[in-house]
Amino acid sequence: MSKKGKKTPINIGDCRFKRSEETRKLLSATLKRLVKTMDYNSIGVSQIMKESGMSRNNFYYHFSSKEALVSYILETDFKKEVEKAHDYDIGWDTLVIFSRAFYANRVFYKAITTSDIMNPATRKIQALISPLLIEATSNIFQIPKERNSYCTLAADSFIAAILRWIESDNPETPYNFLRKFKERAIYLAESCLISLTPTVPLWKSDIADTEKSLYNPES
Repeated sequence: MSKKGKKTPINIGDCRFKRSEETRKLLSATLKRLVKTMDYNSIGVSQIMKESGMSRNNFYYHFSSKEALVSYILETDFKKEVEKAHDYDIGWDTLVIFSRAFYANRVFYKAITTSDIMNPATRKIQALISPLLIEATSNIFQIPKERNSYCTLAADSFIAAILRWIESDNPETPYNFLRKFKERAIYLAESCLISLTPTVPLWKSDIADTEKSLYNPES
């Protein structure tokens, strides 16, 4: 009621949006619940509708397919984690945040990422978190020209590791996963410095002389 005793007009658009969001959340929760007891590939839209109490028209009004529902779940889940990550300046904290998020919903993520080889869910996860991981690791590499390629390599490595971890039958805790990931990253870096150091010069200033000696042994 306003001060003059008149009713405040209801915004129909806002009401519809809220109802729509509630429906999406209900369908999301239903799919997450179903994958705990059923194989993801065997779950159809009809099963989701039955368990959620939604009609066929209601489901397809919000999502074009089961895969579209999965995409929505990933976007909403990772939106929350991205907002958390922006509160931290240290790249390692970003890895901690995403590891905890994956672990908390490990049954769901394992179900959707192991359904097919190179499935859409895996590509969606990569697309959502890769930019943030690249940003989080940008302060590590101090070579301006090559920084993006190094950050991309680091992000891809973490995504591959976290998916392999969450897809295992009995994933260890986020703390142990990250501890081992860090230890292996350090060991890999140290091993590369020792075993992959070239025996011929590879700096730009030496490329011409190197090629000359390699392809013209007598020169």
